[in-house]
Amino acid sequence: MHAEGPLRNTEKKPFKMPPKTHSCNFIKHILMDSLAGLQELNAFTTWSHNLDTRIKTDFHKIEPELKRLGLDAWHGIEWCFKDDVCRDAVEKYGEKAV
Repeated sequence: MHAEGPLRNTEKKPFKMPPKTHSCNFIKHILMDSLAGLQELNAFTTWSHNLDTRIKTDFHKIEPELKRLGLDAWHGIEWCFKDDVCRDAVEKYGEKAV
């Protein structure tokens, strides 16, 4: 019924590529901004990784000293526990005894 009526378009038009318009420039702009953002992210990641490496290296340099300080404190606690005067003072005064 509609095959011959006004609803059917029987003209055949050749296919034409749409002209380059603002949308192409917009897409190009979006891609360039995305690329710039990725470059900034890469720079931040590199900076963060380098900082992390420096912190780990510096920590490994002072780690033996930290262990020694902790061990010295532990030896002081053991000595105080064995010494009657020190132990009594800590029991009586708590942290103020030290």
